[in-house]
Amino acid sequence: FGRRSSAVPVQHVISAKAGIQQTPLRRLDSLFQGNDKWIIVISIVAAVLVSLTSIFPQILPESWRSLSGGGIIGNRAFLAAYLILAVGMSLYLFIIFNNKWRWLFLAMSVLFLYTIIDTGNRGALSGIVIGVFFGLTLCLFFIRHKKIKIWSVISLIVLCFLFLILLLSRQSLFWQKYFP
Repeated sequence: FGRRSSAVPVQHVISAKAGIQQTPLRRLDSLFQGNDKWIIVISIVAAVLVSLTSIFPQILPESWRSLSGGGIIGNRAFLAAYLILAVGMSLYLFIIFNNKWRWLFLAMSVLFLYTIIDTGNRGALSGIVIGVFFGLTLCLFFIRHKKIKIWSVISLIVLCFLFLILLLSRQSLFWQKYFP
């Protein structure tokens, strides 16, 4: 698509002025030319509203409420799948931004994770665990920073240990009560 110049691309200059941190996710960040992260922010705000309708269904009109839960979406499985994408987008913005807003994105991802757990959808929970495992494994092979590799190994060991505990306690009353 043409020749590349040796000058600094405009999106990097705009990103530096907006408080964007240079991270290993710069290749993914190059999907958005300039400062187009507002699209992701709007998607996350919409996901917050959907998540709140699931946690507090009484804020919905009576005709919109679903007996099976799931907030305004109406289905717990679809809600969990939708919020998995929102968790990924909010964590992406938490990594990219280097200002006070990044902590709001982390809080939003915690809200999304709580809502996913509240849905009781085992498929979504296993998808999150498998995704984290896959992401940490990729960090071992493709990230060059030694600290990130060490934390990835520690996280993988903890994740495997938690999986072992879950496997041994799967007949527990807690799991049967909250995740039938």
